[in-house]
Amino acid sequence: MPVEPFSLSALLLAGASAIGATAGGALVEEITKDAYAKFKAKLSEFRGAQPADVLAILEANPTDAAARAALIAATRQLEDAQRQAILPLAQAFADALGRDEAARTLARERGQISLTLDVAGNITLARIVDATSINVSAQAGGDFSLTDVNMANRQSSGN
Repeated sequence: MPVEPFSLSALLLAGASAIGATAGGALVEEITKDAYAKFKAKLSEFRGAQPADVLAILEANPTDAAARAALIAATRQLEDAQRQAILPLAQAFADALGRDEAARTLARERGQISLTLDVAGNITLARIVDATSINVSAQAGGDFSLTDVNMANRQSSGN
């Protein structure tokens, strides 16, 4: 099964959002923190210290556009064999995140969707739930489809 770079980066961004919020005293389960740390360490094993540095920035500020772009670039540079090696750790983190309601809540509250896509074929984005903002820059050789989007119902600041 091919592992898409943006899937890895999206999962890492969710982790950075949830784990970064723990600095403020949020309660994320240790198993989730451990799974994220192993996932992050494996990426750094393949790509050097740069991804860990970028994730540290994202843990402090998940909306940092330059850090998000650097993370996406790092996951795109992985070879297929490296992506396959990371897959079990990504799955373990996704499973832990799925069982950890506090981490999921933090990832949703802090996370924002921001994608830059340049593909030869079609782009389909579907089933987006609880997004606080969506920013998509896409160039597609085929069709672009965005469906089934349910934004988060957050109180507006009035600005």
